[in-house]
Amino acid sequence: MRSRLLFEAQRQVSNPFLLCALISGRTRQLMMSQNGHASTADLVDYALNELIVGALEFKMPGEKQRRNEEPAQHDRPAAAPKKAIQVEAT
Repeated sequence: MRSRLLFEAQRQVSNPFLLCALISGRTRQLMMSQNGHASTADLVDYALNELIVGALEFKMPGEKQRRNEEPAQHDRPAAAPKKAIQVEAT
């Protein structure tokens, strides 16, 4: 299942390092908002699903806001508000 999620997410973000940074950052946000009831693997899957359905946006420094133009259909419903994650250049 996770390999399918990663494959679909890589269609949205082709750079694997950027994809890792986005999912890692969103997973940390979800971990902070949870009371420890969800496993890390479940939170990673949830973050991947958010990216796939277009509920997660990202912005590179110096670039315009990117949006997923054609979100894939998925089992899990999309989260209501869109989340933006700032990626810092290193």
